[in-house]
Amino acid sequence: MASDSNPRVRRIAQVDRVWVAETLVQEWPSTSVVRRGELVDAAGLAGYLARWGRRVGLVMVDIKDR
Repeated sequence: MASDSNPRVRRIAQVDRVWVAETLVQEWPSTSVVRRGELVDAAGLAGYLARWGRRVGLVMVDIKDR
């Protein structure tokens, strides 16, 4: 259980997608990333976001067969 001194982490929901895309563009020039030679739109990937009163961070996850 998170307290006021700890962020809450949860899966990215559809309602977060605009914020995710805006954050990626703010931190990088685009939502596109390259993974093993493949161009991927990171804004659509699964992931987690952290809230500490407001959204403060995110982690994008895309696991493929190895």
